[in-house]
Amino acid sequence: MIRSIELRNWKTHKDTRLGFQQGVNVLLGVMGAGKSSVMDAISFAFFGTFPALKQSRVKIDDIPTNRPTVEDKAEVELAFDMGDDIYVIKRTLKKGKSSEALIEKNGKYLQTQPERVNEEIASLLKIDYDTFSRAIYAEQNRLDYFLELRKGERKKAIDEMLGLDHFATVEENVTSLINNVKGLLKEDDRIIQNADVKVLKEQLALLTGELKKLDAETAEIDKEHAALDAKKLAQASRLSEMKKAYAEKIELKDRATQVKSRITTLDEEFKRIESLGINPRIGSEIDELSKKESDLNSSINELRRAQQKLTASAAELKERIKINEKKEADYRNMEKDLKELNSQDIEKRIDENTSQVQDAMNEMAKNSTRSDEIKEWIKELQKHISKCPVCERELDESLRAQLLKGKEDLLKEIDERNVKIRTEIDIKSLEIKKLNALHDKLKLLRSKISEHKDLSINTEKDKKALESANAELSDITKKIDEVDSAHKALSKKLEQERMMLEKLERMQKISLEMKQDNEKLARINEMLKSMQIDQGSIDAAQKEFTDISTRFSALVSKSESNAKFRSSLIKQIDEKKKGVALVDEVDARIKSRAALIDNLSKFKTALIDTEVFLRTQLVSSINALMQNLWQGLYPYSDYPSLILNAHKDDYVLEANLNIDGNEIWVPIDTVASGGERSVACLTLRIAMGMVIVPNLRWLILDEPTHNLDNAGIQRLIEVFSNTLPEIVEQIFIITHDDDLKQINSARVYTLERDKGANGTTNAIEA
Repeated sequence: MIRSIELRNWKTHKDTRLGFQQGVNVLLGVMGAGKSSVMDAISFAFFGTFPALKQSRVKIDDIPTNRPTVEDKAEVELAFDMGDDIYVIKRTLKKGKSSEALIEKNGKYLQTQPERVNEEIASLLKIDYDTFSRAIYAEQNRLDYFLELRKGERKKAIDEMLGLDHFATVEENVTSLINNVKGLLKEDDRIIQNADVKVLKEQLALLTGELKKLDAETAEIDKEHAALDAKKLAQASRLSEMKKAYAEKIELKDRATQVKSRITTLDEEFKRIESLGINPRIGSEIDELSKKESDLNSSINELRRAQQKLTASAAELKERIKINEKKEADYRNMEKDLKELNSQDIEKRIDENTSQVQDAMNEMAKNSTRSDEIKEWIKELQKHISKCPVCERELDESLRAQLLKGKEDLLKEIDERNVKIRTEIDIKSLEIKKLNALHDKLKLLRSKISEHKDLSINTEKDKKALESANAELSDITKKIDEVDSAHKALSKKLEQERMMLEKLERMQKISLEMKQDNEKLARINEMLKSMQIDQGSIDAAQKEFTDISTRFSALVSKSESNAKFRSSLIKQIDEKKKGVALVDEVDARIKSRAALIDNLSKFKTALIDTEVFLRTQLVSSINALMQNLWQGLYPYSDYPSLILNAHKDDYVLEANLNIDGNEIWVPIDTVASGGERSVACLTLRIAMGMVIVPNLRWLILDEPTHNLDNAGIQRLIEVFSNTLPEIVEQIFIITHDDDLKQINSARVYTLERDKGANGTTNAIEA
C-alpha cells in the first residue's frame, strides 16, 4: 500500500505532503490545480518517469517549479509498505543534470543509483513501468482509449497490455529464421552440385607424391648442411683465435714503444728538477711557516671581531644621537606652541563664553514664557469676544482688532529675537568647542615638555662616547692593516716553499715510475719472443673459411628454394583437402539444416497454439471479473452483460442485448452513449489490471466521470463506496467533480491554486 508522497518544487507544488489510506483516495480540484501532477510524481517515484515525460510531451527542465519563482531542482519522496516492511523512495531531478535516487527499507539504505533503484522496485512490485502505465495508471480522459483505436492497432495494444505481443514477435522471428535457413540450404545444394570429388582426390594423391620426393632431397641437403655448419663454426673459431693473437702481438709492440717513450720523458723531467738544487729540510721549514701563518690568522680574526663590535656600537650611538636631536627640535617647537597658547588666556575665554551662552539661554526661556502668554491672548482675542479677558471692559470690534494686531506684532518681534539669540548661542558654542580643543592641546604640551627635560644631557654623553669609539676603531684598523701585510708576505713565502716541496716529491715519484716502467718493458719483450703468429698464416686460414662459407651458402639457397616449393605444395594439398572436407561438411550441414527447419516449424506451431491458449485463458479471466464489475458499475438493465471477444485480427468489447426475445452480442461502441462507453471501458481496465498485476491491487483513475450522466456518476459513487474496495486494495481518483466527495470512507484532498497570481498548489484534507 502507498502510504504517503511528498513533493518539493514539483510543477505547481512548492511543498506538498499527502497521506493515503487503504481503499479510496480522492484528489479534487479545478483544472490546473495540480491533481494530475501528484499521480505523475507517484509514477516518477517508482520508475523515474511518467507518461508525459516518457512520450516527450514534457521535458525534465519543465518539471521544477517556475512560478512564481524559478527553481533548479524538484524532489519526490514516496513511502509504501510490502508485508511488514516499510520502503521509502527519494528521487531528485535537476535542470541540465542527471537525476538522483535512493531507496530505504525500514530506515536503512538499499540502493543509491537510479538504475539500481529501478531494478529494486521491479523486484519488489513484480512489474515494470510499461506494465504499471498500462494496467494501473489510466491517464486523463483515456478510459475509452481502446474503443478509439482501429481494429489492428487495438489488437496490438491489448496484446501488449496482456503481454501476448511477445508471442507475435517470436513467431515473426521464427518465420524469418526458417526462411533464412531455407536460403542457406539452397546455397549448400548449389555447392554440392558444382563440386567434382573424384578429380579433387586424384590431384591430392599426385601432390602428396611430389611432397615425399622433395622431403627426401631436403633431408640429404640438411645432412650436408649440418656437417658444413660444424666445420664452418670450427674454422671460424680458429680464425678468430689467430686474429686475436696477432692483434695482441701488435698491441704489445705498441705498448713497448709507449713505455720506452715514457721512460725517456721521465728521465728528462728528473734531470731538470735535480738541477734546481732543492733543500732536503724544506718540509720542516714549511711546518714552521705554517704555524706562524696560523697565529697571524688568529690575531687578524680577533682584531676584526673587535672592529665589528666597535662599528656596531658607533652606529648605534649615531642613530641615538640623531633621534635625540630630532626630539630636541620637537621640544623647542612645543615650547614655542606652549608660550603662544598661554598668551591667549584660554580658560578665561572659555568661562566668558560659557557665561554668555547661559545668559542667552535664560533670555530665550523668558521670551518663551512671554510668547506663550501672548499666544493665549491672541487665542482669546481671535474668538470675537465683547469684553477684555483681563479687565472685562467692553471691547468693540475695532479695539479688539487693534489689540489683536498689537499682540501678533509683539509675538513676531519675540520670535525674531529668539532666532537671533539661537544663532548667537550656536556661534558661542562653536567657539567654546574650539577653545576646549586648544585647552586640551595645552595640557598635552605641558605633559610632553616634562618628558624632554634631560634630552640635551643624554645627547652630549652619547657624542663623547661616539668620539671614543671612533678613536679606538681607528687604532684597531691600523693594527689590522699591519698584521694583514705581514700575513701576505708570509703566505707568499710559504707558497714558494710548498712549490719546491712538490718538485722534490715529484722527483721521488718519477724515480719510482721509471723503475716500474723498465720492469714492464722487460716483461713485454719476453712475451713478444714467445709469439710465432704472422699475417701469412692468417691469410691461409681465411681462404679455407671462405671456401666452406661459399658451399654453405649454396646449400642454404637450395634449401630455401625447396622450402618455398614445399610450402606451395602444402598449400595446394591443403586446398584440395579443404575442397574434399567442404563437400563432406556441406553434406552434413544440409542434413542438419533440414532437421532445423523441421524443428522450427514444430516450434512455430506450438508457439501459435500456446498464444491462442493463453489469450483464451486471459480473456476468460478478464470476462469473469468484468461480469461481476459490470453489474455493480452499470446502473441500468438494457445491457445486462459485458464481455471482451477475441477475434483473429481484433478485440471487441461487446454488450448483451435482448431484441424481440432474442439475446445478441453487439460492439459496445456501436450502441452505447459516451457515458456508457466510459463505464464499459472502466470495467475493462479494472478487470485487465487485476488479471495482469494480481499481486498489486492498485488503480489510478484520472477524471473517471468524463461523459457520465448523473445516474452513472451516482452509480460510480456507489461502486467506489462498496464494491470496488473489496476487489482493489487502493484506489486513487483525480477529479474536478465535487460529487465524488460522497464516496464512503474516502480520504479526500482538495487542491487549490490561485492561477491568476501564478500561485502554488495548496492541499487541504476534507
